[in-house]
Amino acid sequence: MRPTFIQHSFERIGLTLSAQQIEQLDVFASLLMEENKIHNLTAIDDFEGIVIKHFVDSALALHHVPLHSQVCDVGSGAGFPGLVWAILRPDLKITSIETTTKKINFQKKVAQSCELHHVHFINERVEELREYKEYFDIGTARAVAGLNILLELIVPLLKVGGHVVALKGQQAQEELFASTKALDVLHCRVQKNETLQLIDEEHSIRTILVIEKIKKTSPQYPRGYAKIKKQPL
Repeated sequence: MRPTFIQHSFERIGLTLSAQQIEQLDVFASLLMEENKIHNLTAIDDFEGIVIKHFVDSALALHHVPLHSQVCDVGSGAGFPGLVWAILRPDLKITSIETTTKKINFQKKVAQSCELHHVHFINERVEELREYKEYFDIGTARAVAGLNILLELIVPLLKVGGHVVALKGQQAQEELFASTKALDVLHCRVQKNETLQLIDEEHSIRTILVIEKIKKTSPQYPRGYAKIKKQPL
């Protein structure tokens, strides 16, 4: 049964879910499989793959997120990790930032169906959100961009003392090495560098990078995305 598969998958990473959370994730998976037939939101479109490679993967970093945090999920796509975090941690206030309208509309459908009232949606480019500078406690992203680019997009949105929680793959250490200048310019330091093995058949590697903001960001950041991409820090 699908609920049992969800339950056992999360137990494998040490998380016990409530019946409501299992039902919400089941609904999320159903909506994603249905929407994928129309809009191709994600390459993974089978139930077990969605649970393992999207839901469980998204949950791996949650122990780095303090209670009652204001969280922004940048480039949130179909809702990973943000909507999964919202289901598993209703104490969090989550802002999902995504430029693609069809993806943000899908997320809204999931939030409505799962009664996730603590999620706010923004359908804009993150580098244009000047009103949210120094606002969030936690900024996260999954499979969005290289770390040096990601830092310039997220760090300006964080309070001093806030953290980037980046979900990275096998190239994480190379990305971290390439981000030395970005860490310096944006006044950040690496607090945790945790490598985990996923529970998928491939035993994929996931690295969680927790990066602390130690000083206010210069007003010139973030730059426009074209410049960020052409001349990354």
